[in-house]
Amino acid sequence: MKVLEWVFYLVLFIGMFALTVVFMIGINESTKEDKDSVSTCTNIKKFYKDDIFFDNFYIACDEPINREITPDLYTRIEEGENYIITFTKGGDIYSIVKEVE
Repeated sequence: MKVLEWVFYLVLFIGMFALTVVFMIGINESTKEDKDSVSTCTNIKKFYKDDIFFDNFYIACDEPINREITPDLYTRIEEGENYIITFTKGGDIYSIVKEVE
């Protein structure tokens, strides 16, 4: 009976390890650059929302793109300019570069 208990714990440990590895691979894939998901944001606008617990920073474009961004990125964006936005495979912003005319 003790052997079955050890086998059960061994299978449980291996299963939990496998799930952790699969989960970490999925997270890593969703943060990679998606070269097919690039769009141009014309006439960018910056928005700020002061919440009770958090400060939220957003950008909006003439196209239907409205995204929450980090505070450091918010300070680097110039309102009214055109930017090229590259998204991650998870849908977040990977990079935002000012469009050179």
